[in-house]
Amino acid sequence: ASRDPLGYARETIIAYQEDPARFQDRVEPALGSLDRQMQIELQMVELRKEDADHLVKLAFMHNFYVRLLLRREPDNPAAIKACYQHYQQSVQFLDRAIASPGNRYHPETEEPLEVDQVHEIQSFWRNQMRGMEAQF
Repeated sequence: ASRDPLGYARETIIAYQEDPARFQDRVEPALGSLDRQMQIELQMVELRKEDADHLVKLAFMHNFYVRLLLRREPDNPAAIKACYQHYQQSVQFLDRAIASPGNRYHPETEEPLEVDQVHEIQSFWRNQMRGMEAQF
């Protein structure tokens, strides 16, 4: 992977858009890198008590990659359960972002996100999780 997990994740998304077949070998390293970065960011938020917008971006990227992994094995109960657990983690990151001071921005549009909009995103992800529950 890379020293910059978000940069690596963005490069992988670009590779996916240009050639979906070519990017497959980058998905798991990118997801692993994002997982590690999410843990670091949680610790940094605790230490600094600063803006948690980075957690919003990581949560979105995290879910993007988890969905890509699930596309490989859409009928595998273990893969569905792993996806569910990753979604759970992303929902928790959004909880943390809501509780932290500072602004939150949508990672694709860079539009400011109000707390109610973050709750809507969480609700959407929870609905997707409910759909997964019957499959594992």
